[in-house]
Amino acid sequence: MEQNVSTTNGIITFNMMAAMCHNNRGIGYQGDLPWPKLKADFEYYLKTTSTHKKDSSLMIKHVHGRKSWAGCTDFQASYGGVYHIVCSQSRDPSIKTHPNLLTVAESVPEALEYIADLNRKGKVDSVWIMGGAGIYQKRRHFRYLSRRRRYFLRI
Repeated sequence: MEQNVSTTNGIITFNMMAAMCHNNRGIGYQGDLPWPKLKADFEYYLKTTSTHKKDSSLMIKHVHGRKSWAGCTDFQASYGGVYHIVCSQSRDPSIKTHPNLLTVAESVPEALEYIADLNRKGKVDSVWIMGGAGIYQKRRHFRYLSRRRRYFLRI
């Protein structure tokens, strides 16, 4: 299914951020990162995914899977005025609420349509696909996007 995100306000660039183990490309282990906390890595992640690219009055959107969102601390969820969209097929009632959580979408295409609608209203600065594994496995939905950037960190 092709995703049309070209809008009257221009084309959205979708960014993907993933850190992975250099030896097996793992991105998570038992609900956490598979490596020790690295301050420089975390600072890079925050700076890269929270900096306005166009206009500071516009919103930065992060798209998370349910488990990835559950792993975000309140600090991460609030940092830099970033707003979040969670993808969850189950609409799990235990999904944590937060003032910066815009919506829970049932699918990646639904999340993309929500973002396209916000962009048509002139409210989008940048979009980051934050994972986890379930979101990355649905990458077929992203191949039709006209502009995308990937950031892979090997640790």
